[in-house]
Amino acid sequence: MSVVSSVPRLRLVTDPNKGRSLVVASPEGVVAGTILFSEKAYAGVVLSEFNGAICNVCYKAADPDICCDDCSEVTYCSDACQSLLQHVHDLECPVLEDIDIMVKKSGTDRDLLRLLLRLLCTRASEAARPTSSSDVVATTFEHVREMVHATHLLGDAWNTSVASGAAMLLAALPSSVTASLTVDDVVELAGRINENSYSVDSWTGQPMVTAVCMFPLAGLVNHACDPNCTWSNAGDSTIAVKATRFIPCGEEISLTYIDTNRSRDVRQADLAATKHFDCRCARCTEPLATSVDLRVDGVCCASCGVDGLFVGSLEDKTTPWACKGCGRSVSADAIEQFKVEAAALLARADAAYAKRQYKETTDVLDDLREHYDVHSTNVADLFLHPSHYILTKALRVLADCNTKIGNIETAYANRKDVIARLASVVPQYSFLMGNCYFDLGDILAICLKHHVWKDDAEVAAKRAEADAAFATCVDIRTICFVAEHPLVVEARKRLA
Repeated sequence: MSVVSSVPRLRLVTDPNKGRSLVVASPEGVVAGTILFSEKAYAGVVLSEFNGAICNVCYKAADPDICCDDCSEVTYCSDACQSLLQHVHDLECPVLEDIDIMVKKSGTDRDLLRLLLRLLCTRASEAARPTSSSDVVATTFEHVREMVHATHLLGDAWNTSVASGAAMLLAALPSSVTASLTVDDVVELAGRINENSYSVDSWTGQPMVTAVCMFPLAGLVNHACDPNCTWSNAGDSTIAVKATRFIPCGEEISLTYIDTNRSRDVRQADLAATKHFDCRCARCTEPLATSVDLRVDGVCCASCGVDGLFVGSLEDKTTPWACKGCGRSVSADAIEQFKVEAAALLARADAAYAKRQYKETTDVLDDLREHYDVHSTNVADLFLHPSHYILTKALRVLADCNTKIGNIETAYANRKDVIARLASVVPQYSFLMGNCYFDLGDILAICLKHHVWKDDAEVAAKRAEADAAFATCVDIRTICFVAEHPLVVEARKRLA
């Protein structure tokens, strides 16, 4: 892909088995926090549920008065942002007026159809695109077409509905937009969206996923369950890919497409279902006995404690698992059933939490910890490793519930416990750890506000602990995000 040549720190390599990847080209390597590249979205749309609330150009909060009066489908934060998209919107606007009819007739996802329309109209108006900053990569429609897709794996129903929607788009658009494009071309474009699109957070005080965009260069960065980079919104429909550790010359850069703080089999099933590949990253191919996954999804022997992790095979369900400490043997089915029962309790807690039943949620999670955490009592004489993803997620939910029902000192203990448990299985420079340190600082501030501690020395120590938590959060987020990102700004304000 020719666009890689505009990024001097990287080069494109092709492997006959693995395909394309990006590796560090800088002879001295790159240090943590380095922006490897920034890329302008070729095209993107604000999700329908945020129509009117988020600017269609920069993803800041929109001004409801600055919108298109004809289609009512696009809103902006300023006249300046409106002018940046006008050359595209002039082409798409007449079609957007009928978008709901097309969705109903074709059965195509509404936002997929809207993004297809925007891609086609962006292609037709490339000559009028505003010039990007010299340090931001700008791509073309041809770069989008070079992206991989797995349309043939998406099923007949999906292909049929998308083909119907594509035909309607092509019929509704002028020939100047559709020139040389067929229905099959548009269906394959939809497949590329399905395989490569990025869900982008808003540029607001509390970022949430509000847009879906196409970034052809970022699409070349492969997945790993132990990634060495992050990507995030860098403002103005641009993303930044940053190194989270030192990456030597020649090493491939990688991102994660999923939540990696889960068991190996769950991660691989997720990737196979959504991205259509079998993950063969270093973490997924390392022997389980020496992998971090043994702790992330580990079961321990009650007699031997935390060091008594059971080791076995994820593929061979007939061979028993053995305790690393005493050699005790337990069937693979029993190990799996123990985890399934714990996961079921967590699912119950999640369901109660979704209904805002916070007391009920804490009761379920306390039950989970009593029977599956360290020092628990159960007939199986087993417990989940303290860093097991079920327990760390349970503790984060428990801390939130305890805060909401007023058990703030308990919530503080939960927040500290989460960080201690995650430290051995999650990289320090990660979104998750940044959030955990922010949450710790926040609950300390709440406890101090409500005078949980009376002794002056203890109060001073807790203030210092809160400052340290926010400082660590700033350090992590500064590595993972651009300096102006709302989450970095938020953490810095708490240090003031």
